[in-house]
Amino acid sequence: MGADWTSVAEIGGTPSTRASEGFAERATELQARVHEAHAYLTAGLGTDFDPLVIVADPTDWALGEDEAPPYGIPYATDELELVIPADPTQNFLVDTYAAFGSRESAERFADLIAVHELGHLHVGELRLELPQGWLSEFLATYLACCFLTAHRPEDAALWYTLSRAHAEGFVPEHRSLETLDELYFGVGPDTYIWYQNTLTLMVERVAPDLGLDFALRLRSAGLGSDSDTRTTLAAAESIHPGFEAWAASLRET
Repeated sequence: MGADWTSVAEIGGTPSTRASEGFAERATELQARVHEAHAYLTAGLGTDFDPLVIVADPTDWALGEDEAPPYGIPYATDELELVIPADPTQNFLVDTYAAFGSRESAERFADLIAVHELGHLHVGELRLELPQGWLSEFLATYLACCFLTAHRPEDAALWYTLSRAHAEGFVPEHRSLETLDELYFGVGPDTYIWYQNTLTLMVERVAPDLGLDFALRLRSAGLGSDSDTRTTLAAAESIHPGFEAWAASLRET
């Protein structure tokens, strides 16, 4: 069973959207962004589903999943819900990225994470077998960046710039893809952010060459739930050379 959002006011438009009291204007803006991204991904991937956008203040945020991220961090659910904070400045990532750029750019970046979460929904609807968490995060960012590059290039440039600045300026406690899969959030918040940014830099290498076709070709690569990291990397390598060397470089200390 999904969360019960019926107490949150519905606003008109597509996709279906609910917003906490006082945030209808922000919800309309986010609705338009999600609609644009969803239309792009649907057309390019052949997916077909209707997401529900929730723009929630801290009180309504509590209506969501028991294990939802802390207030401020957008997330997606198996029920095709896209939950976005009404106040993006409450995302703790703003402070992290503000150290590598302006606070305004950090707030913009944090708000764009909703498009990454929409990417997760499309990956799920593609019925891709993703045996490793790193690949799931990579693909969600990949789809988000494909959309941003096509329709909001300034936002794509911002995403890549801040990701590179953090990835190159932070010393992580862990580095390998295998460790990320084993510990996931257990690597710690700062190192987890580093992983996300490191994945983004690989997205930046692949997306200009293949666009959305990378996801479609990966779906045909024969991966299953029991595929190990070596098999997964080999499949990605067969589509775009460079994955295996990249993963090996992360293992180096």
